[in-house]
Amino acid sequence: TDNSISVLSPGSYEVEVFNGMCNSFSTVIDITFKESPDLAMMTGDQVELCTDDNYTITAPAGLDVYLWMQDGNVLANSSNSIQVVESGVYTLLTFRDGCSAFSAPYDVTINEIPEAAISLGQQGACEGQVVQLQGAFGADQYTWYKDGNLIGFTEDPFITVEEEGEYTVTLSISDCSETSPVFIFEFTPLPNN
Repeated sequence: TDNSISVLSPGSYEVEVFNGMCNSFSTVIDITFKESPDLAMMTGDQVELCTDDNYTITAPAGLDVYLWMQDGNVLANSSNSIQVVESGVYTLLTFRDGCSAFSAPYDVTINEIPEAAISLGQQGACEGQVVQLQGAFGADQYTWYKDGNLIGFTEDPFITVEEEGEYTVTLSISDCSETSPVFIFEFTPLPNN
């Protein structure tokens, strides 16, 4: 009774049309279904990386088109894999034989640690004074060492010291860390009377 039909499986189809007692058959139409790209292996992920980590997202090979996106913006890469170098949500739109598929999202955060360095929080210090050393701002935790031995943890970039020595600090964000070069602290000698 309808002049159209939804086809859910492949096969050969024809229609018989009646007009009163008369009828006619259409030409046979062969229907085939093409498979959408299979991205089942691309399950998505939520990843935290350090600045120097390598992270690659790979899609199945052999598809016609690969459109990688970061935060919804199409990237220049058109291969079946992408090297992630910036934080963002990465997805892939692929095509094969005119059919398309989207991957699950990969939410990538790259923890960028500030350059680890130590500076003296003031202009020199005389013997007997308490001195504040300062690490670079921007880390979640600071682990301080004197002459290679652990001397403390802080959540801000400062530590108070009373002794000369070779100091280093390790800056940490999540599982990422960077250690400063050695900072040699020496008191300014007292003037002779």
